[in-house]
Amino acid sequence: MLRERWSSATVVESAEDTCPYCTSLLKSHLGAGQVSPWNTVLYESPNFVVVPTLGSLVEGWLLIVSKAHLLCMGALPESHGEELKAVARRTVMAVTRTYQQPTIFEHGPSACSTPMGCGVDHAHLHVVPLGFGLRGRTATVLSTPELEWHATDEWFAALRALYNERKQYLFLAELGAPPMYCTPANVPNQVFRRAVAQLVGKPGAFDYHEDAGEENVLLTVRRLRDAFTTLSAKKRP
Repeated sequence: MLRERWSSATVVESAEDTCPYCTSLLKSHLGAGQVSPWNTVLYESPNFVVVPTLGSLVEGWLLIVSKAHLLCMGALPESHGEELKAVARRTVMAVTRTYQQPTIFEHGPSACSTPMGCGVDHAHLHVVPLGFGLRGRTATVLSTPELEWHATDEWFAALRALYNERKQYLFLAELGAPPMYCTPANVPNQVFRRAVAQLVGKPGAFDYHEDAGEENVLLTVRRLRDAFTTLSAKKRP
């Protein structure tokens, strides 16, 4: 089965039949619907798919999406931690070889239908070749002097702990710094996307509902499909 069922303690509270990833991305991946450019699966593991993102502000922007309908990466079962890290490493390698060392981030909601969830209450991790620091700009978007960031070597365990404590979080891993998280009380919708949009000079394009970024998506598919294929070929005996 593509999506495994989880216990009621870990399954997100929102319905799968209204989730855009479950009804569009994962459904089309099963051959049950038309595949949009941003639903093109570039890499797959037993519990995750890697796809370009709708509303791509820069070329090479990817998502690692859970096949299970869970609220955030912190809601994943502990047993999936090593698989997620392996998928993230492969994705980072593909993006680095094609573009540059990417930034990884997640908006981690603690409940459904909150600004932190960006309108998609389904676990997904962003991998983006930015070429600039995102931490400082995020503080500017939030209109705060400095967020209280916490560095962690065990980032998956840290996100699981935050989710279990029902704390919403921002997760960020960028070049030259250890993975880190913060737990702001209030955030605007799509805060990291707002920060990226400002830094690339397109502040009004942060909302993926308004700007699909289709040209960047098509270029991403074209270039990274080959990169993932090459990496997979090198893994074969």
